[in-house]
Amino acid sequence: MNTSGVQQAPEESASQGRGPKGRALRWLQRAALAIVSLAILWLIAVNVWLAVWGESVLSRRPEKMQVSYSRAWSFWPGRVVASDLMLSAETARNQWQLRADRAVLSIDLLQLSDREFVLRRGRVDGADFRLRRLASEGQELEQALRYLPPIEVYQFRTARMGPPKPSAKKPWRVILNDLVLQGLREVWFDEMHLRAPSGNPSAVGSVHGALEVVMRGDLSLDDVKVSWSGAELAIAENVTGENLELSTDLTLAATSSRSLRQPDTFSGLNGRIQAGANVENLDFLRALLPPSQQFVVNGRGQLSLLALVQNGELVEGSTLELRAPELETQIASFSGSGKGSVKGAIELRDETRWVNLDVELKDVELAAQSAVRSAAQSSGRSSTRLGGQSSGSIAKVQRVQLTLEGERPRLGAPVESYRVLLEMPALQIPDLTVFADLIPKGLGIDLLGGAGVAVTRLELREDIERSDFEFEAKNAKLQFRGTHVEGTLKLAGKTSGRRSTGRLSLEDAQVSFRGSSRPTGQRRSRAWPVEFDLELGDTEFLLPPTGSGLTGGFRLATGVVEITGRAADLGWWETPMPGAEWLKLGGQAALSARLQVVGSGRSTRLVAPSELRLDVPNLAAQLGRWTAQAKGVLEGRLVQDRGSNQSQVELLLGSASVVRTGAPPLAVPSVSLRASGPDLSRGLDLEATRLTLKAARTDIDNLAIFNDYFPSQQLSVQSGRGTLEGSLRFSGNSADGRLQVESPGVEATIAGEAVHAQLSLETRLASDNPSAGRFTLNGSTLRLTNVAFPNLENPSGDWWAIVDLGDGQVQIEKPLKLDTLVKLRLRDTEPLIHLIGKSRNLVRWFSRLLEVQNIDGTGRLILDETGLRIHDLDVSGNGLSIHGRIDLRDETAALLLIELRGLRAGIEINGDWRDVNVLRPRKWFAERSAVWSGH
Repeated sequence: MNTSGVQQAPEESASQGRGPKGRALRWLQRAALAIVSLAILWLIAVNVWLAVWGESVLSRRPEKMQVSYSRAWSFWPGRVVASDLMLSAETARNQWQLRADRAVLSIDLLQLSDREFVLRRGRVDGADFRLRRLASEGQELEQALRYLPPIEVYQFRTARMGPPKPSAKKPWRVILNDLVLQGLREVWFDEMHLRAPSGNPSAVGSVHGALEVVMRGDLSLDDVKVSWSGAELAIAENVTGENLELSTDLTLAATSSRSLRQPDTFSGLNGRIQAGANVENLDFLRALLPPSQQFVVNGRGQLSLLALVQNGELVEGSTLELRAPELETQIASFSGSGKGSVKGAIELRDETRWVNLDVELKDVELAAQSAVRSAAQSSGRSSTRLGGQSSGSIAKVQRVQLTLEGERPRLGAPVESYRVLLEMPALQIPDLTVFADLIPKGLGIDLLGGAGVAVTRLELREDIERSDFEFEAKNAKLQFRGTHVEGTLKLAGKTSGRRSTGRLSLEDAQVSFRGSSRPTGQRRSRAWPVEFDLELGDTEFLLPPTGSGLTGGFRLATGVVEITGRAADLGWWETPMPGAEWLKLGGQAALSARLQVVGSGRSTRLVAPSELRLDVPNLAAQLGRWTAQAKGVLEGRLVQDRGSNQSQVELLLGSASVVRTGAPPLAVPSVSLRASGPDLSRGLDLEATRLTLKAARTDIDNLAIFNDYFPSQQLSVQSGRGTLEGSLRFSGNSADGRLQVESPGVEATIAGEAVHAQLSLETRLASDNPSAGRFTLNGSTLRLTNVAFPNLENPSGDWWAIVDLGDGQVQIEKPLKLDTLVKLRLRDTEPLIHLIGKSRNLVRWFSRLLEVQNIDGTGRLILDETGLRIHDLDVSGNGLSIHGRIDLRDETAALLLIELRGLRAGIEINGDWRDVNVLRPRKWFAERSAVWSGH
């Protein structure tokens, strides 16, 4: 009964092995075997592919991307390990390269089908990264590449501008979720090179963060941490910092990956950057400094930096501090160096962020020096390194305070809205000649030396430049058109201008000088006191080119310059008009001028219309040996005449007192001096200048003032009133004029004989060398009427004489030198015969000659310091003729041949000796004339 149960047991065991559980187990075993086989096949295939075809497939478009490695393998699908990995890529505007000693990458393979490269995790050991932006259009490639990192696989070229080419394909998306770079040896971005120093290769950095980039789209970073200790920072060819301690924690919101040249490159950046280093130069400050060559700061020292970034802008809490044993600043055309410090901070003012950068220097050497930009400047980049040619030290100052304020500072872009303040108290300038080129050419002013002290406050606001200045030099030495001036010079004023226009306005300027002057090179001549004060109206100057330093020179710009002021004594200016040394001015003066100027090249010139006026309450004007003192006005004008500048100068003296040394003064109602010619501001050119000197009709109380011009023993004026009037015109090197003297009664002596007469003299003069005082006579006439000789037997006052002066010369000096032909018309010969025969018992013998009336004659009149004489005398009338010569010098001498109605006689007189010949007078006269010809 139990048999059936025993027999069924084996069948039940077999049926159970063929049940559902057995089949599942077999399928699992088979699946596991398949998976393992596939994995092994995958690993074999992947490793074979990486070893044989990987580089070529990944670099199938080498113009866009190239990948190389010495070895790559995979132990798990999606996980790749590579040695000596190099990844290079080129975009429209950039070329970059990443090198790694070893990289372990975990890739999401499933996302590749959707054109997404997702790195779940990446570990890189021993890395270098280089990126260079391509050249701009028109930029020279060799010059632009000078300081950029080398990338061997790509040739440097010009960037392709414009939007990307449209594509129907979905752009690739690269997502790096967890990337760690250890042993970072180098990050080289354009000319900025962060690296492990050659003496300490273990000073490497690390990067930890996430990245997402869409090709031809946006770039974003997430919590990127960079840390580096002991690094070296170089910018261009200069090592900027050493022993750099760097720590960052940054996030970059989605930003266009094609905007690396745009100002908003870092507009989505947030986080913090902290660094400390020993810096050798401050090139990295370009991120804060304005993009202007007017302001440069450089130096070396210990740097501490904390930058807090929000949406690409530095925010409140950011600080910078540099303790510098050596610091340099350059502002405008000046540079200074000394021990100093730099402190910077971000401040919040009225809901606007400002960067505040304070630069302080002590014991500063100031120089006139141009900022020399690095060679990268020509490639569109700048460098703040100082150097180049300098005019040497021009000043010393105990302290320089320089402040930069800029609105809304953005990372990676210089401050554009900014203000720079430079304050220099007690600026010691040991040698003023360094400012010589600042004086516009054409003014006739040369700066010779001296030392001074200045207090300066300069403000630069973007393109605007303003300053306040005070300057004093106690021993300033200048030369002004041939006159050496030395004394205390004070300047004060304000300036404002725009560099873009190249013009600088001078406002509220005051100039004062107290000192003395003398003609240059004449140390023994009189030293004139110099004292003047000037106020300049708004005046524009042309600025020198940026970076040219003082060598560019300032000059007055085209425009109007208004000047008011006063001078204590015009006499300091020994030669006010070059070429007219015979004219000298003196006296206190009030000055007003309105000058139209044009700057041309390095020089400045006046153009029409320009006016200058000097009001002188007590003017002293010297013309030759005469000095006039009066209330005067000197006016100058520059006018247009036939397309060229013509000058007009007028000197008016009212109620002048004209003095000749040693003589009584003349009271002249007015004296005028007028000059006209081409642009007298460049100097008086007598060859092209017309000048007129005119004296109004003047009453003379005593004509004896002219005795200095006569040989006193033979000719002198005792008394007599008269009038004087005259004018003199200069044109080129020639001159002509007239002089008129009239007297109703003058008492004089001629060769000791008293004469009373009414006198009228009209003289016409001409000269080809007026500065020497030599003139020719032409058309001059002397009229003597109502003449009386008190010592005559019949001293009636009805005698007259008319003397016409023909061709001859006169030298105006003391005494007068005159040599001229004369034409005589005499009432009779009585005065002439009386002068010859007085005290010699000859008057009675000549009694018949005294009766001859209406005498005409000619002769040669000579007057000099020795006396008066008449040569070649030839007079005749009513049967009378007289030939010979008369000498009225030391003693009266005469040699005459007289004929009267058939009666002839020869007469020779020499002092008390006399000889009369009546036998053969003509032969005798000829013989004696030959003897006298040598006298």
